[in-house]
Amino acid sequence: MNLKLGPNDLKSRCSMTAQDIAQSCEKLIQKVLKVAKYDNGHAP
Repeated sequence: MNLKLGPNDLKSRCSMTAQDIAQSCEKLIQKVLKVAKYDNGHAP
């Protein structure tokens, strides 16, 4: 699985620091890991 940032994620008008973006990515990844399953039933 690939997770990519788009240009909108980095626009200055969003006023997000690199740390803000990293924390948001971490939250998203944790949510994905809670629901994602391989065919064998284990999380990726």
